[in-house]
Amino acid sequence: MNLDDILALLSQREVLFGLSGALFLLISVLVFRRLRLGGYLKKLRELEIRYNSIKSVPLQFKLNKAIALARVNHEITEQTQTCKEDFAKIYENFKSLAVMLADTEDELLIGKLKTAKENLADLGSLINEEQKRVEELDGRLNSILERENQQRYEITRLKDEFREVKSQIASKAAALNFSMETIEHEVSEIEKMFTAFEEWMFASEFEKAESKSAEINEALAVIKNQIDTLPDLISLAKGLLPRLLDDVAFNYSRIKQKGVFLNHLEVSKNLDLISATLKEDLSALRQGLTDRAKEHCEENQKRLQQLLAAMEREDKAFDEIALINKALLEASTENANLFTEVRKSVEMVAIRFGFSQLSTSLPKIEKEMMASMETYRKLERMNREKSIPASTLLISYKECQQDMANQTKDTQLIKEQVLRASSDEERAKKQLLKLHLIMNEIEVKIHRHRLPQISENYQGDVARCHQYIESIEELLSVNPLDIKSLNLTVSEGIDYIYKLYNNVNNIVGMVDMVEHAIVFGNKYRSSFPAVDSELTRAELSFRNGEYTQALTIALSAIEKLHPNQFEDLIKENARSAKHT
Repeated sequence: MNLDDILALLSQREVLFGLSGALFLLISVLVFRRLRLGGYLKKLRELEIRYNSIKSVPLQFKLNKAIALARVNHEITEQTQTCKEDFAKIYENFKSLAVMLADTEDELLIGKLKTAKENLADLGSLINEEQKRVEELDGRLNSILERENQQRYEITRLKDEFREVKSQIASKAAALNFSMETIEHEVSEIEKMFTAFEEWMFASEFEKAESKSAEINEALAVIKNQIDTLPDLISLAKGLLPRLLDDVAFNYSRIKQKGVFLNHLEVSKNLDLISATLKEDLSALRQGLTDRAKEHCEENQKRLQQLLAAMEREDKAFDEIALINKALLEASTENANLFTEVRKSVEMVAIRFGFSQLSTSLPKIEKEMMASMETYRKLERMNREKSIPASTLLISYKECQQDMANQTKDTQLIKEQVLRASSDEERAKKQLLKLHLIMNEIEVKIHRHRLPQISENYQGDVARCHQYIESIEELLSVNPLDIKSLNLTVSEGIDYIYKLYNNVNNIVGMVDMVEHAIVFGNKYRSSFPAVDSELTRAELSFRNGEYTQALTIALSAIEKLHPNQFEDLIKENARSAKHT
């Protein structure tokens, strides 16, 4: 068949369709194989990853540690031997799996997909079984090495703690500078302990490693305590305590020069002792010995502050004694003068006012005053001798001052009692004179207004007023004077006489009004018979002493003539009568 025949054949429609179908089928087969190959390669890569993951478990490392541990711990020898045998099997299996993985990859590359598919299925099952074996062996090795793991965990914690300690040392370098040499030495020793720990662990000497771990823990606790306490203790020992020592020494010298007694405080002895212990404490702090130094420093600080407070208290007491001493001297003089004055007053008025009880009170007060003066002299002598602490002496001074104040109070009460009695008598005399004057005025008014009816009605009241006056005069003339009765009688007499005085003034005013009303009405008697009749009635009531009724009748008669104006007319008439 020549070329033309072939071209003619290919140009036929049926042939073209056939060739196209064959080509499509070929391409489809190639694509399908390519997709299968990609899926198998992907699964192969996944199996390789799982294989490598299982193989990366550090079984060899852990087994070596277990074998080394079994040399010193025979209890785990049998377990370790079993693990060793299992590891050998796992290792052989790893080799077989590696060969199968490589063969499967080669088969995929050369297109043996069916064989590769079978190998992949086998590999999946084998890797699953191997994974279980590896995990089981790893668990048994971990159980054997559990103690080492615990120690590893503990040493990791201690290393973290040690790093934190070094960080704190760096941040507090200035405050720890005084003890830095000791601290750096301790840091170096701890680093050596960590190195020794690793050496024991490498040699699988876990007992010794555990002991070294405990030493590291203790050393870290010590250095942490130093970091926490040393800055404050150094500041206390090098700063505050020396200043307190200087303050105590300065104040001791200053207060001592004033003459204050301070021997009982033993300041010099305490200063020497504290200075000596402070030197020891500084040496201890330089070596990092905080416990003993802390106890001494705090005790010394407390003692120095107590000395300062005690000296300040003695100084203050000394100044207060000087003030009280002066006050007591003045008080004793004032008490003596007051007592002399009161005694003279009592002697003058004792009989007059019946103060016989005061004659017994004064000697008692005098005796107390003499005792207080004796106490004051003793205190003054002791103060001059400077043999007793001022704070102790101050208590006795205050007691003496209180005793003198009580004596002044008692004497003053007697003086006030005498003055009160004398003033009551003077008041009674003055009131008696006033009552005499008031009675004279009452009698003059009754007589001047020619009120015989009033004189008869008030005769009893006037007589009683005179009785009050006579009673007061009688009480004033008696020895001893009864002040209580005198005051009561004067008070009653004043009330009664002033009441009578007011009543008389009211009656006299009413009588004046009646007279003026009748005089005013007389103008109209001749012209108005009714007015004449009413005024006659008023005059009759007036003569009978019925002044209210007389005023009512007279005003009623006038009102008939001058409604709402009679009062003004009567007042005007009364003024005209006065002027004439």
